[in-house]
Amino acid sequence: MDRDDQTDQAAPQDVVSIIRSHVDFSPSKPAEPYGDWRSLPELPTSWELNPDWDNDLEKIRMNVPQNDIRYPYSDKNGYLEIHYRLSREEGITSLRNGVFVQGYLMTRLGPVCRLQFSTQRAGRKIVWTRTRRLTPGTIVAISTAADNFETICKPAVIADRSIRDGLDKKPPTIQILWSDISDAVIDPNQELVMIEARRGFFESVRHTLVGLQHVAQIKTPFDKYLVQGSQADENPQYVLDNPKMDISGLLHHLPDDSIERERLLGPYRNYDILSGIPANIGPHTSLDNSQLQAVHRILTKELAMVQGPPGTGKTFTSVQALRSLVNTLTAGMRKDTEEVIIVAAETNHAVDQILTHLLKLDYNVLRLGGRSKDEEIKKYNMFNLRRRAPILAHNKDFQNGEAARKKVIRDFGDMIESVFPADELLDPEVLHEYGIITNEQLGSLTNTSWDYQPPSGRPFGIMSEWLHESMVDLSQRRYEDPAFDDEEIMDDDEIDTSDFQLDLDDPAVDDEGDSFVLKGTWIDISRKWGGANPQHYNEESLLLKREMNRRDLFDVPEKYRGAMYECWQRQLLEKHHQGLCNLLANYTRKYKSLKVNGWKRDVACIKSMGIHIIGCTTTGLSKYRGLLAALKAKTILVEEAAQSREANIAAALFPSLQQLILVGDHQQLDPYTDVPGLAGSYHNITVSMFERLVAYLRLPFTMLNGQRRMITAIREVLNPFYPSLGDHPIVRDPLYRPAIPGMPVSHYLFQHTWPESMDTDLLSRFNAQEAEMVVRFAIYLMRNGTQAHQITILTFYRGQKKKIHKTIAKLLRPLYAQAKIGVQTVDSYQGEENDIILLSLVRSNKPNMPGVAGFVEDMSRGVVSISRARRGLYIFGNITNLETASPESRFMWGNVRQVFERQGRYFPGQSGLPIRCKNHGAINHIMDADTLAGNYGGCWQVCEGHFEECGHPCDRLCHPMSHSQLVCKKPCERKLHCGHRCSNDCGDECICEKLCPSFMGRMPQPEVDQMQGHRPLGNGSSHKQRRTNGMRDTVQRNKWVAYNSAQDDARARLQRQTSPRLIDTALPVSVHETLREEFRSVNISPMGGRVVADGVITNGNNIPPGTNNPAIRGKPDFGSTTAHRNRESAAPTPKASGDTDERSTGTPTPNARQIPRGRRSPIVTPRTAVRAFPPRYDQTPTHSNLLDLSHLDGVLDDTRLERNRSSPEDLYDVSPPRERNAHTSHQAAFNLPPSRVSSSYDNVSDASSEIARTVADWEVASDNEERDGVQLPIVTVKETKKCFDDDDDGDDKDLIIF
Repeated sequence: MDRDDQTDQAAPQDVVSIIRSHVDFSPSKPAEPYGDWRSLPELPTSWELNPDWDNDLEKIRMNVPQNDIRYPYSDKNGYLEIHYRLSREEGITSLRNGVFVQGYLMTRLGPVCRLQFSTQRAGRKIVWTRTRRLTPGTIVAISTAADNFETICKPAVIADRSIRDGLDKKPPTIQILWSDISDAVIDPNQELVMIEARRGFFESVRHTLVGLQHVAQIKTPFDKYLVQGSQADENPQYVLDNPKMDISGLLHHLPDDSIERERLLGPYRNYDILSGIPANIGPHTSLDNSQLQAVHRILTKELAMVQGPPGTGKTFTSVQALRSLVNTLTAGMRKDTEEVIIVAAETNHAVDQILTHLLKLDYNVLRLGGRSKDEEIKKYNMFNLRRRAPILAHNKDFQNGEAARKKVIRDFGDMIESVFPADELLDPEVLHEYGIITNEQLGSLTNTSWDYQPPSGRPFGIMSEWLHESMVDLSQRRYEDPAFDDEEIMDDDEIDTSDFQLDLDDPAVDDEGDSFVLKGTWIDISRKWGGANPQHYNEESLLLKREMNRRDLFDVPEKYRGAMYECWQRQLLEKHHQGLCNLLANYTRKYKSLKVNGWKRDVACIKSMGIHIIGCTTTGLSKYRGLLAALKAKTILVEEAAQSREANIAAALFPSLQQLILVGDHQQLDPYTDVPGLAGSYHNITVSMFERLVAYLRLPFTMLNGQRRMITAIREVLNPFYPSLGDHPIVRDPLYRPAIPGMPVSHYLFQHTWPESMDTDLLSRFNAQEAEMVVRFAIYLMRNGTQAHQITILTFYRGQKKKIHKTIAKLLRPLYAQAKIGVQTVDSYQGEENDIILLSLVRSNKPNMPGVAGFVEDMSRGVVSISRARRGLYIFGNITNLETASPESRFMWGNVRQVFERQGRYFPGQSGLPIRCKNHGAINHIMDADTLAGNYGGCWQVCEGHFEECGHPCDRLCHPMSHSQLVCKKPCERKLHCGHRCSNDCGDECICEKLCPSFMGRMPQPEVDQMQGHRPLGNGSSHKQRRTNGMRDTVQRNKWVAYNSAQDDARARLQRQTSPRLIDTALPVSVHETLREEFRSVNISPMGGRVVADGVITNGNNIPPGTNNPAIRGKPDFGSTTAHRNRESAAPTPKASGDTDERSTGTPTPNARQIPRGRRSPIVTPRTAVRAFPPRYDQTPTHSNLLDLSHLDGVLDDTRLERNRSSPEDLYDVSPPRERNAHTSHQAAFNLPPSRVSSSYDNVSDASSEIARTVADWEVASDNEERDGVQLPIVTVKETKKCFDDDDDGDDKDLIIF
């Protein structure tokens, strides 16, 4: 194509004519099955959705052509047809009962039909707020229930998805746009069947199809590249016309002196770009040499392609080039200073990202499309631009079009009213007017007296008298939507509600966009009354035909009258159907006229606001093609070009376009298709335009080769795929890429043989042991100082993502309640990065079975997964399995394994994950999640440090944090102001061992009696606070009067369970995290307080492999922890997320509680709502005196409740006194056999005996509670004298503990 031809095509064209050519576009000739592709309509036809498979199979196959990407195309028509037919096939190839029309909403987007439907065939309850069903733009196929797609198939598109007053109704409703308005269904009693396309999104295809048909009608400067594969590397016409450009924006390092700065920038403000980038620009720019070459290619080439490997700054390079283009426009160096540059990308996130960079440079941008998730970018959409722009009055054409639209609405409503009277029956005069009944039949009705009085609630009139008992209320016949108990299982991907909202950029939505729902004039189509037809007579029934010919309708037997009435109703609708469809078609034309006028106004808004950059997705390039073409853009830049399908970009070749810029990397993610069969080597729909031109046709391009993301060792993992990729100096600077705390290596390949599983709900793979290992490792990194936001867990499968989320909730949330670790699939993480990446490969077949890889073998996904980390990359998987799965998988993961092995970061067989103690320098290798669970600082040595505040030794296992962040758990040695000693831990709040009034600030006893259910609040300041604040005054100490014990207990429990500081420094644990039990003897003081002795901790048996430290092996720890805060549990406290029973995995978490196997007897726990108050000495014990057992909170929260009958250090709960020989009463109270009761308890200590005698004559009650699956029955002790068994057998088995 020569330059003269291009100039002719670029001649000025009226804005309105350009817009109208798009809005009013229709194929040049009628569509024929399997005919010319240019004649096909925008939406699918019935013969495409429901073809004749028996006779047309060969034609159907020919309709899906081969796409040979190895060679150029024979001609432009063939090139466009191949991509058109493949895109159309993808949009329509993957397409529920009781569907009825309710009416039409006459909107400014066209006539919208509202359907009521049933979810019966779904088989489960659909939660509409958590499903992608019936997304706007999804294609549906509709048929009558009687035909059931045998011969009738009516395509339509979901127009609106409103939950409120729509999908939340019973039954739900949805609104559609008919593909062909002549297919419109009007009869509200016609039962329909609707099929939804669960895969695919036709909205993203339909506009591309029309765009390709537009391109078929014009010549473009890019035909020689796209069709013929030309190696020419020409300049765009606008550059040849004027090669001067402002490239001063490429200079970033400028002197402070303004004169010197201007002297440096001056030569570059009007620079001849065809002479190349000057060499002396290097010291003043942040761009490396490859980026400067890429910028020059973007500024000077007609078809400019730039490949950007991971971390090389593709977006930054694009922004710098755009900066020069925009500066050139705003400096007035182009003829048309109102010219716009279009920036597109495959994803909304990428569009928002590049526009954010441009906004920081103070450029005027416009975001087309309503799917942006960035709240700042949303301010720059078309809807808001119209509001900011100077008021542009609607012209006369718009006002005339709006008046014509409203007249059509009135005419349509009047016709519907005549066919379907709202609350009345059909008018005999109307039936006669349309020739449905004869003159004689009309006379038989009109000559009858009107003395008939219908039953209450029924309509008046002669037709009501004629029908009489044959009249039925149709509104009562509609079904109710089925109620299912089970919810439909959907994927775990986050649902973005913006996907279901109205597109605010449509020019017809201007006045109603705030509501995000369609608005318009509602025309209801419903029937209140009808005729009974129990025999199902129809027009073909001979008996009914005979009765319908009677001259006097009152001679018709009553059993036929209902059927006759229904026949008249159908005939009347048939008479009006074509007229109704014509009105709907006329309304569509009026809507299009409004759209033309709206886009014309938008063009004026864009120019008046000085917009120079318009951003949209590659789908938006076709959707808003009319508007963009009217703006006469000369340049389009496509980010993520290698992830966009070729058809989407080819459809955006406007007549005015002179330059196409493609920036991407074909070695990363490919375009996505919903039809896997089209992705193979025959159709190649997932081969992008970028990849075809660069990798197959070898057209000129520039490759960026300096990465600024990964440290060198991680970058080397990419070298088998990018041999020329090098490093920017910044990645070798420890100041910007510090080492990973707690790790001796920055990257590692952890090999295991744990088998994978299948998530049957998601039909996706997961590996439970691998998920736990990854989460445990993330916890370890956080304990050693890494922030949660610096860690991202990547996986290839949604099933594994779901499993990791559950594991995080189970293991990490109880420790770090506010921590948010990112968990993403690889496909959703292209373009992202983080300091540390934990990669879960999932796939691992059983031993001696063939290797399996699935799409983990895909090199483009693999490259993305290993190139996201800045400082740390840790891969977990069965690499041996992947290497033997397939040649593709061997190439991908075999190369990765070789690099890791060469670097000493992988060892054949099962390679333990190395961790390093920053205190001792010891390196240990972790083989599984259980081993990692008990490690805080990298080793298992006992800390030899001391607390600065109190001087106590630490005695914990090695920990990475300083002692100032920990709480000393030694017994408090301070003497309080009351003269007594503290009975609490050193680092906790002081509590007087005598609970004396002087310390507690207790009120007189009568006031205590009025406060049953409340306990005194002790002096609650910590030792550190008391040193600075002094003792509290009397008012402060008396705050216990208004004290809510239940709320404080819940707060304290939650704080203890969620605080990383406390959880991380729990009792010393073994490598398997089996927490040792803590036991304390407790006495009741004369004042009713608790006296808690020093804690005793049992010896743990799980010693880490290879540990020889005598401080750990076989050495019990005495005196570690004493009583917790004085608080009560007035009501059962909700179970914290960390309180889970993990007997199945053998890896208990901190705070885990456990009932010993085989026990069913009630036990005292912090949740049994047992409270105590010391009785007044002049009172008889009452039912309100309840025993305080809240001191057991700490024991049961921080240890596992497992009793060992052979251990003298067993935990003994406070036990109520019982009757002598109460063995039988125990059986009755607990409804348990004697063996179950007696076998549960052994060895009663003197401490418990003393407690029980002290509280004798009290009444004790425990509420029902289900604890870890064990139902604890109500136990009421009416009269108690003695606590222990008196049968002299010495076993004390009759003691009841609860």
